[in-house]
Amino acid sequence: ATPLRDQNIVDQAKPVKKENVVPLQPLQKSLLEQFKEGTLLSTQLGEAGIPERKKLVGDWLCEGDLSFVFARRGLGKTWFSLGLACAIAGKSDFGPWQVHENLPVLYVDGEMPCEVIHERVSGLGASNSLSVLNHEALFHKNGSVLNLTDSLSQEALTQLCLEGGFRVLMLDNLVWQKLISDKTQNASIRQWQAAAIDRPIAALLADLKARRMLDETLVVWGGEFGRTPYAQNADGR
Repeated sequence: ATPLRDQNIVDQAKPVKKENVVPLQPLQKSLLEQFKEGTLLSTQLGEAGIPERKKLVGDWLCEGDLSFVFARRGLGKTWFSLGLACAIAGKSDFGPWQVHENLPVLYVDGEMPCEVIHERVSGLGASNSLSVLNHEALFHKNGSVLNLTDSLSQEALTQLCLEGGFRVLMLDNLVWQKLISDKTQNASIRQWQAAAIDRPIAALLADLKARRMLDETLVVWGGEFGRTPYAQNADGR
C-alpha cells in the first residue's frame, strides 16, 4: 500500500458529520395494506381513536364539514352565507343556533359588487376575523380575475388559507368564478357548467386534505341563484 492510498482510506473512514447524514425514509405501506389497516369491524368503530369534531354552529355544523347552500333564486342564499360567516367570525348566535367558537373566516365571492358586499357585511356585523376575497376588488387592485378552474388559483387559495390562518372557507357564486369567452352560446354553457366547477373544487378539497387542513376547515359551497343544470330561456340561465 502506498502512503497516498493509505491516506485516502483514512479520509474515507472519518466519521460523517451528523448534518450531512440523510435519514432513511420508512417504507411506505401499499394501498392494500392501508385499506386493510383502515378497515374496522362495526363493533370497533368507536375505538378508532379519531378525535371528536368540535361543533361550530348548533349541532349541525362541525369542524371538517363540507356543506352546500341550495335554494331557489331570490331566497337569500348570499344573505344566509354572509350571515353565517359573520356569526362564526364574531361568535354571535346565528338565528336559533349557537355559535360555539370564534374562528377566522375567508369568504370568496365571484359575482357581487364589492360595495354591495360591504353594505351587507356592515349591516350583519363586520369583524377583523372575517376576510373577503371579492372578484371586483381583486381585479381593481391587481388586474387579476377569480378563476378557480385554474390550478395555480387553487394552489394560491390554499396557500392563502394556510398563511392567513383561516379555519373556515366559504365559496359563493362559484358559477361566475370560471372564465368563458361567450356566455350567449347556450350549448357551450351547458357543457362547461358542471364539469368546470366540480373538478377544480374536488382538487381544492383534495389539496386541503393532503395538507391536513380539511380536519379543521369548514368549506361552505353556495350555489348561484339555485339554478338547475338545465337551460332556462335562450341564454342558458
